[in-house]
Amino acid sequence: MWSFLALLTVASGKMPPFQLLAVCFAIGSIPGIVVLLLRPERLQLLRQPAKVWITGIAGLFGYHFLYFTALRHARRFVGKQAVTDYLRELSEEDLGEARKLLEKAGREHETLILTGQVAGAIAKAADDGKFDLLVLGSKGRGGLKDLLIGSVARRVSEISKVPVLLVK
Repeated sequence: MWSFLALLTVASGKMPPFQLLAVCFAIGSIPGIVVLLLRPERLQLLRQPAKVWITGIAGLFGYHFLYFTALRHARRFVGKQAVTDYLRELSEEDLGEARKLLEKAGREHETLILTGQVAGAIAKAADDGKFDLLVLGSKGRGGLKDLLIGSVARRVSEISKVPVLLVK
């Protein structure tokens, strides 16, 4: 989860931390709203004193705002290389299991860790690397969620010159 937040922060470019925070919470609230619409009896769980709501919301927003702000401005204090190394370490950790599965299956593969706008960076790397096929995982959220929050895999398949295979 933290590597996803870090990548979202880097990929969002110059988006201000508070706006990034609002986007994150908008995306995160969709499942809760769907559950409340499908199971209205759950509304009773929302009956809490105002003090609880204020403390919870202020704490969540404050924490994430500070996280995004710190990551966005970390380069200024610790240097670009330290931030790049940190994000690379998170990416290596996230890719570890997939890499082990490919090696165990004896599949030839190449791992690239890139920074930038996610879909664009993937499509450019595939085009520049002269790959025959790009295989991407799809979260399989469904049409409504993909419509609301988009899909990196879908965007890559639209802009890449290399054929894309989406796997659920």
